[in-house]
Amino acid sequence: MMQERKLHIRQKFGRAAATYDGHAVVQLEVARQLASLLPCLEQIGSILEIGCGTGRFTHLIQQSYPLAQFTALDFAPEMVAKAQQQVAGQVDFICADGEEYLATCQHAFDLIASNATMQWFDDFEVSLGHVKRCLLPGGRALFSVFGPGSLHCLAIALDEVLGIE
Repeated sequence: MMQERKLHIRQKFGRAAATYDGHAVVQLEVARQLASLLPCLEQIGSILEIGCGTGRFTHLIQQSYPLAQFTALDFAPEMVAKAQQQVAGQVDFICADGEEYLATCQHAFDLIASNATMQWFDDFEVSLGHVKRCLLPGGRALFSVFGPGSLHCLAIALDEVLGIE
């Protein structure tokens, strides 16, 4: 069962899905930089993306590995719906909490990628262990996270500008 904190986060992302891309400038820049670091391997047959959001990073990964089996998940149903509208090609979209998915995942992947998502996890270290378990031999993990200072600064700025916590 999803805890209250994560339910609140999921609801906020769900409400923002329709306008998210217009405001997520930093996330897009980080996605582009992260995509430039994708391993140049021909043997990427299976990919898991954790926290696909509206599909911007999904699209960038897909351009690098157009023939790979691709699973993209997000825990906000509205984000998954938006990604399905914006991403062409063969991608299996799943609406699930990334942390819970990794904990119970029975599949293994050549690449596990995530852009600006895993900072929302409750236990980052345990989740990294699950990522390792879910990688095929020689598989790669590639992700970006916002540090605690960056989210704190964002919260202060939003409070000052909007007058809300």
